This record gives sequence, structure tokens and C-alpha cells, in this order.
Amino acid sequence: MSAAYAETDEASIYETDLFIEAPLGARVSVVANHWSQIANTFEGSSTRNESVLSGKYRLMSGERSVVSLQSGIVWDSGAAGECGEWGGDVRVLAGAATRGGRYFASAELGARVQGNDCVHARYELTLGAKPHKRILGLAQVFVDDDLTYGETLKAQASLVAFERSGRGLQLGVRVRFDGNDVIEPTLVLSYWSALRR
Repeated sequence: MSAAYAETDEASIYETDLFIEAPLGARVSVVANHWSQIANTFEGSSTRNESVLSGKYRLMSGERSVVSLQSGIVWDSGAAGECGEWGGDVRVLAGAATRGGRYFASAELGARVQGNDCVHARYELTLGAKPHKRILGLAQVFVDDDLTYGETLKAQASLVAFERSGRGLQLGVRVRFDGNDVIEPTLVLSYWSALRR
């Protein structure tokens, strides 16, 4: 679960994001994600919600690597233009770690379709390091490439501190790039917890 806040010349933006992954077996899990955004401008406020429900299958795994396939349905309340409210999402996820797991890298390559003329390619890259068993540093890049209107590039740096039970608190900063300009600096606060059986 995470919350984010950004302020620009035109608006103040609040975001919440809930992510749950529940394993159904050794290779299969269900992934649910809900994202909400409230934007306050001089003209008033607007709200946008997006939910994704997916199935995830682990294609292969090694001692320090894993590759998975994830596919599901999308609902987007803010769909406009050629995009419908409902669509499909598919992505390939891959990750690898060094011996001992102190350093790792993961990548996602995906596509989202919400109509014949509404196709998004999505890419994510994460680099992680654990200088201490209870501290995790993350550097992440997110790219949403709208094949009609161009791409959106965001970068995020954060630290996660874990307690003995394994729960974690993440604090970070995210920015969006618009050409050579860095815009929308965003403060991100997240809470990590494993599902209890």
C-alpha cells in the first residue's frame, strides 16, 4: 500500500495504490492492484480510479533468477478518446539476484489494450541493494509508451526499512521527465507486509 503527493503550478495531486499478490500454488498467484488519484486545480477537483485483476504464472526459476507471465483485465474510470473503460493487460516479468541476494535487478515488459486504437507499451526496471539485512535501497524507472501520443518517463529512488516481523516502510521521491525538464516531484510513502495465512 502506498500514498504519494505532488504539487505543480497547476494542481496538487494525491495518489493511493494498493497491491496484493496471493499465491494459489507453487507457480500460480492472483494479483490485484487498485490505483486512485485526486487532482485539485483552480477549477475544482477530479478523481480517477484504475483497477487491474490478473493471474500470474511462474514460467521458470533458478537459484537466483525467475521469469513469470502475468495477464488480466483492466478498468480505467479516466479513459478518454479512443480508449475504453475496460481492457486487457499482459506482461513478462524477470528478475535476478547475486549470490546471497545483496544486489538484484528486475524488469517488466508489458502491453495494455483498451480499444483498437488505444495501445500502451509499458516498461519497468528496478535495481536494488541491501546494505543491511533490514535496509533496502531501490532505483526504478517506469515508462508508459502511448503509441498514439508518445511516452511518459518517471524515475524513483527510495529506501525501505524493515522491522523484525518483515513489515517494511518505504520513503522515496519520484519525478517525471518532460523532454529535458524534470517536473512533478512526488513524495512517496509505502507500507509493505506479507499476507497472513
